[in-house]
Amino acid sequence: QQLPNGAWSWFPGMEDNRGITLEIVVGLGKLHAIGAGHGNTEEAITKALNYLEQEAIREYQRMTDRRELSGYVLNALHLNYLYALSFFDQFQLSPKGKEVSDFLTGHLVSDWMHLSHDAQARAALILLRKGDTATATRILSSLKEKSLSDPLLGRWWKASLNDGNSAQRIEAQAMFIEAFEEAGYDIAWIDSMRQWLLTQKQTNRWETSRATAEAVYALLRRGTDWLSENQSVVVN
Repeated sequence: QQLPNGAWSWFPGMEDNRGITLEIVVGLGKLHAIGAGHGNTEEAITKALNYLEQEAIREYQRMTDRRELSGYVLNALHLNYLYALSFFDQFQLSPKGKEVSDFLTGHLVSDWMHLSHDAQARAALILLRKGDTATATRILSSLKEKSLSDPLLGRWWKASLNDGNSAQRIEAQAMFIEAFEEAGYDIAWIDSMRQWLLTQKQTNRWETSRATAEAVYALLRRGTDWLSENQSVVVN
């Protein structure tokens, strides 16, 4: 249940948690993106975004007071904050909130090479939605050069195989698909990444509900419709 300040917690009775709130907001954003959102979530989303904005402002002010801004390097929490905001361009940040967002976005541009491959894909996606297609294109071109492919397995990234467990690899592949799709790469390229995702389902399993949700989201967005049945029924 959402708390009065707009956040969610791990369990009822616990204090607010930014990480959990970000996950829920991103999940709601993805539902809206595929047309599965519900109008009665708008108020909850706005309250959550206000909470996340205020938390980011407080953290930014704390870094300012400690004179830490000059040595700042983009971290996963702030990357995910920008990712959550990218689903809701209609949300109006306060002047201070925009200052924080602009600061973090500047570090997307300067720090992306130090991120993991799937975080680079997320950075590219955020920048695409912000209109910085030049930097997004550089990031995706770099990722494309590092990809591997096989006629049976599809297309994947070796680094993602070495990072984390099976569920995290599925989530990373879903992020690659989302980024390259939004950048307008051709269907054959997108399908090759979706193919790898499905081969992992055949040979292993999508180990967590989160990995399953990310995989389904990636498969439903765009690409060839592998679910429809085009053959006509013949009755003898």
